[in-house]
Amino acid sequence: MIINLTAWVNSQYVRVKAVPMDMLINIPNLMAYRAATKKIVSLGKTAEEMKAQSPLSWRLYEKQIAFKKPFDVSAFDPDTSASVLMFYAYRASHLAHPGTFGQLIGYFSDRFAYDLQLAGYESAPQDLRDRFEGLMRRERSLTRFTVNGRIVKGA
Repeated sequence: MIINLTAWVNSQYVRVKAVPMDMLINIPNLMAYRAATKKIVSLGKTAEEMKAQSPLSWRLYEKQIAFKKPFDVSAFDPDTSASVLMFYAYRASHLAHPGTFGQLIGYFSDRFAYDLQLAGYESAPQDLRDRFEGLMRRERSLTRFTVNGRIVKGA
């Protein structure tokens, strides 16, 4: 199945829409991650929200958690941006194929056409944009990827 995704991102918010499963995500442009491993812990939640959601876990891990904007073009991190975009793609796939077996089938059969609208992207350093676009071109499940209307992968 081809899943069409559109992401609109600015310095404050990330909005992702996926068709045909009517997924719509609208969250703050914020990510929590484990500083040592760079593993994403949470998307769109502040430290206060994470603490309120799980006080015990927060007390155990708060010193290991760092925060950043995954799509901050002034300090652009291609690896983080690519990871977050693909996280949303696979989340859409999981919605299209509920259950463990369905998710396994989706992982191997779903392909994604992604249109990213990232405010200020052209102001990020060229070498970082090249790295980001290279990561997205190499993503096996992407059949098409555009950034601000420019085709990076596919036709």
